[in-house]
Amino acid sequence: ANVKPNTICFNALLDAWTRSGRHDAGKRAEEVLRWMEDDTVAVEPDSFSYTAVINAWSKSKVKGSANHAERILRQMVTLQEKGHSTICPDHVSFSAVVDAWAKSSDASSASRAATIVTMMEELAERTENQNVRPTVATYNTLIQAWANSRDPQRGQHALEVLSRMETPNTRSYNSVMSALSRSNHERKIELIFDLLNYLENSHKAGEDGAVGPDTITYNTALNALARSRDVKAAEKAESILHKMLLDEEKGNTSVAPNTITYNTVMNIIAKSSKTPDCALRVESLLDHMEELSRKSDNSTKAPSSVSYSTCIMAWARSHRPDKVKRAKSVLDRMKKAHKDSGMNNNRFIPPDIIPYNTLLNACCFSVGGVDSKSEAANVIMETLHEIRDSNFAQPETLTYTTAVKALGRNTPTGAGRNKLIEQALQFCAEDSLLCDKVAKEVRHASEEVFRKYFANRNVPPEIVR
Repeated sequence: ANVKPNTICFNALLDAWTRSGRHDAGKRAEEVLRWMEDDTVAVEPDSFSYTAVINAWSKSKVKGSANHAERILRQMVTLQEKGHSTICPDHVSFSAVVDAWAKSSDASSASRAATIVTMMEELAERTENQNVRPTVATYNTLIQAWANSRDPQRGQHALEVLSRMETPNTRSYNSVMSALSRSNHERKIELIFDLLNYLENSHKAGEDGAVGPDTITYNTALNALARSRDVKAAEKAESILHKMLLDEEKGNTSVAPNTITYNTVMNIIAKSSKTPDCALRVESLLDHMEELSRKSDNSTKAPSSVSYSTCIMAWARSHRPDKVKRAKSVLDRMKKAHKDSGMNNNRFIPPDIIPYNTLLNACCFSVGGVDSKSEAANVIMETLHEIRDSNFAQPETLTYTTAVKALGRNTPTGAGRNKLIEQALQFCAEDSLLCDKVAKEVRHASEEVFRKYFANRNVPPEIVR
């Protein structure tokens, strides 16, 4: 009867709430803390108690949780300043608040996280308490908060944080590069590649504590290049991929290109109007991915739906008269690769709706004479049939708007075009996807079909959304 809970017991309860994963964990943990603070309980909370509550709020997805975490931290600082010897916030307490702000959707979340980090730096300087100084992980969280923010100056803010770090690691540089790529900095591409070159030279020099690039570093640089208007983007992207492959061959697996690397390079080449035979070059990379996947059990370089869709897009953008045929062949090889690898092998995935939609879009831009147009119309209808018979691809509104547009561009005006559009509409109705967007494309393709099915409202209302 004389056994009473002590601080250790209460802290165990707080830790349980922190680890619970419940949406109300922050609120419930704080209720326990207030219970401990009650004079009638005679239990004094310590640093662990307050930090546990901060962590509970930090992990919470409730709106305003970051504000609550910061409020508890500031209470800790105040209690320490008043002489409470058992209350001493450290980098763990502060970093949990920084993490809470980094995860917050608040418009000012990055600047609020920055305020906490500055508070840590000033407190460490003033008290000479190194245990409160920001760690590399703390700075990295702040940099990522800037990268994820909508602040147009996020790249500059991230660079400023990097300049304050004594021992930044590869993740630090990667996050700064990511922030720069999303910013409006006029020199962002130059700065990103300056950072990449620094990491490459640092790693090559082999100095103690030197950091080097990894796959994410190169992927971040490639992604920035993809967003740029650099006329030599394709050439630079292929050069980066070549270097990554050479370094991998030399044993540096940390820079081994993965599916994202190949997809980004393929996308850059596919969108480069200055690149001769860009579709062939993109398909060559797809060949390489398939070859590597067949030779190795490692699926990190296996082509994805995006890989095949990008190759189809590359053919769609070409000026060759056989581009629809070549685009369809890419989709066919995707289906064959999946079938040949076995249904239980996930290295070669089946086509989802993305490559099918991309093929339909390629048909919108077919070139050549009557035969080429007729072939494109056949491909459109075959594609719609395949989608509806597929166990992996689900048609969507875009599927039918693109198909109708492509039919309108590849068939001569008259009964033949109307019949094909009506068949596509029938499929669309059966899939419950008829809507204003589809009707709009029908009107562009055939005024006669539009009046028959939409202007006179002969389509049942329940399938017209």
